[in-house]
Amino acid sequence: MDKLRAMRVFRRIAELGSFAAAAKDVGISPAFATKTLSALEADLGVQLVRRTTRRQSLTEAGQAYLERVIRILDDLDEAELAIGSLQAAPRGRVRLAAPMSYGLTLVAPAIPALLARHPELEIDLVLNDRRVDLVDEGFDLALRVATSLEDSSLVARRVGRVERVLCAAPSYVDRRGAPHRPEEVTRHDALVFAAGAPPSWPFVDPDDGRTIEIRPSGRFACNNSLALKDALLAGLGLTLTPEIYVAQDLAEGRLVRLLDAFRPVGHDVFAVYPPSRHAAPKVRAVIDHFAESWGRSAGC
Repeated sequence: MDKLRAMRVFRRIAELGSFAAAAKDVGISPAFATKTLSALEADLGVQLVRRTTRRQSLTEAGQAYLERVIRILDDLDEAELAIGSLQAAPRGRVRLAAPMSYGLTLVAPAIPALLARHPELEIDLVLNDRRVDLVDEGFDLALRVATSLEDSSLVARRVGRVERVLCAAPSYVDRRGAPHRPEEVTRHDALVFAAGAPPSWPFVDPDDGRTIEIRPSGRFACNNSLALKDALLAGLGLTLTPEIYVAQDLAEGRLVRLLDAFRPVGHDVFAVYPPSRHAAPKVRAVIDHFAESWGRSAGC
């Protein structure tokens, strides 16, 4: 038995949850993947994966072994990179996670140029507003939009900036009027982006530079900014949203800016990845491309 190959097969079975998918990923048949895992379990003297007719899941021993296998294989990959040329052409698959609205608006449109620039690169883009666990779920890289990042073992690099705007449809302003200070927003119908913690909308006071933070409320909340946009255009309320999502609507008069004097606090865009991916040319290439693309984009 090729122990190293068996460890790679086991890792992909665990990450993909399927013998067939893992076999396809590493270029072997499903039958050979099953045989390889059985040989590895026999060698270790423990069951690593529970097999049922519907799905596979790790045993307790399998989970403990997977954590060590990931470290071993990542260390081996990093050692191979270290002895190779750092200028090697980026190649291979990058599994990338991004928030849904940001991914549709800015990430997906940047992919064609990235792949044209690096012909041997493959991108597996997963759009999800849930914060993924990069190591446990097998991601090479994730994009996170936030004012700051929590402490973690991940490496982070700022690759862009998202400015926000408070806006509403002209029909809403005609009906309810426009707020003149952030505190007045609490008396309006807010369309709220809600993804877990209670939302707050921070604005910078132009007179003294202090941050005024308000807690909006309204009849419609959603965990997707683009889904809120239909309600916004229909005049259902006002919202604080990334400017890039509504730039054309503002330019063409379908929406109007509110509280122009009070600048909303924007968000940074971070690329985060495990330390073991730091030297990988394919990961560096993706991050560099996004940083260059969004550095030239309005709103970033």
